[in-house]
Amino acid sequence: MRALIKNLSQEEGDASTVNIKRTTLVAGALCIIVVLMVLVVIAFYASFKAMSAANAVDDAWQSQRERILNIEAKSVQASSDAAEVKISQAAILRNQLNADKNIANLQQSIDQSQSYRAAKAALDAEQEAAVAKADAAHADAQKQVEEAEKKGVENFDKMLVARLQSRWMRPESATSPVSLEVLVQFAPDGTITNALVPTSSGSKDVDDSVIKAAADLAKIPEMATVNRAIYLKYLRQRTVKFESGV
Repeated sequence: MRALIKNLSQEEGDASTVNIKRTTLVAGALCIIVVLMVLVVIAFYASFKAMSAANAVDDAWQSQRERILNIEAKSVQASSDAAEVKISQAAILRNQLNADKNIANLQQSIDQSQSYRAAKAALDAEQEAAVAKADAAHADAQKQVEEAEKKGVENFDKMLVARLQSRWMRPESATSPVSLEVLVQFAPDGTITNALVPTSSGSKDVDDSVIKAAADLAKIPEMATVNRAIYLKYLRQRTVKFESGV
């Protein structure tokens, strides 16, 4: 019995030892697990920090790269602006040269225009002087023609009166000097177409005798050679003063 109890006690002791060992192993395993979890957390945290640092570095690099790109873009823009300024300056210079050329051409045109105006003024003055001289000569010639025409008409009137007097027969009742005007109308060939006394001399016999003298005269043959314009202007009809002494 004692041996059995001893064996049982020994077995119980061994079981306790096993339990203790198991507990120790479990506790050790749990500690290891906890340590591993802590290590995992630490590793995850370290990885997170590393990633954050990497992101920060990447952000800083991107920011720096953007600054560099902005600087390069500004440099390119500045170069482009400088090129545009040079192009604008060249265009301004070209426009200035064109303007100077246009001004020179305009000045030349003005000089030519002034020379032309001076020459034209001189020519106009010469033409005006020539026209005035021609007008004066024409007026003088016209005056001479009119004077010659009037002289010719006066001579015609004298010839007409003389020929009327040569055909006139004094009436017996005309005992005093005769003086009256007689109007004689002519055809272009000089034929007398009509004769009348516009204002009576006071004696019908005298008036009729002068009209009869015109009818007897009948024609002035010299009129056939007279220019038609002269005929129309002066000789279609003439009023002459007929006079005769006692």
